[in-house]
Amino acid sequence: MSRKFEKLDNLQIYNNPKNRIEIQQNKESLILAEKIKKIREVEALTRKFNIEEKSNPSPSFLEYFKRLIKERLESKGNYDNWDATYKHLARYCTSKVQFSDIDIDFIKGFK
Repeated sequence: MSRKFEKLDNLQIYNNPKNRIEIQQNKESLILAEKIKKIREVEALTRKFNIEEKSNPSPSFLEYFKRLIKERLESKGNYDNWDATYKHLARYCTSKVQFSDIDIDFIKGFK
């Protein structure tokens, strides 16, 4: 089995930390390096055993927005504003739009 090494150039470790800031920096860098290591281990095992990753897909933005509207049924004025916004959103985008698709361009286009 061959090994790959990943350089973590963005993580800085002080050999002889001189103050609390450098000590804290070392701790944070080591914690982050451990997290990266764990992620890479999971990725390697996923490939080795041919496991499909079953992560939760980002929910539909429109579905989520519709649930929020239902929570506002008690407030007539507020409900109408949310309902009108939903109708505009439904004309602007599809139900396939997820939170990960919402960016500044999406907002500018909707506006």
